[in-house]
Amino acid sequence: MLLSINANLCFYGRTHNVMHRKINDNGSFYGHKIFHAKKKHSKDVWYCNQLYKGSNNCSTPILSENDLVNYLQGLSEILANKDKHISVCRVQMNEADTLEKIRHKREKAEEVLAKGKAKIQARVRENASVSQNQQVYRQRFEKI
Repeated sequence: MLLSINANLCFYGRTHNVMHRKINDNGSFYGHKIFHAKKKHSKDVWYCNQLYKGSNNCSTPILSENDLVNYLQGLSEILANKDKHISVCRVQMNEADTLEKIRHKREKAEEVLAKGKAKIQARVRENASVSQNQQVYRQRFEKI
């Protein structure tokens, strides 16, 4: 499906060019220009009408018509398959939710592990500092 930037859209009985939208930088419009007109290597481009006027040059990029056509074709393909893309995003969101649940379980397991480690260290310190029957110590240690 070939799209043309010069194609006009009809809104409420009025026609508007696709690129006739205000630019946020300076409130001006994109305009269609031809670089190297009447030459073998002429090029259709779109850029801000205020780009070279005054000391405050507009910072918006110069867009070639081929780039815009390719962009609009890609956008059309994405929109044509939007249900597929939305379902892929939902699957990824569910996977992210599952990953968050796994992280939460891991954090709980790490807390339990830290408590067990602290108990073991306390028993070892007790055994090293207090003289006691080793069989009784081993039984208490194995209960942990």
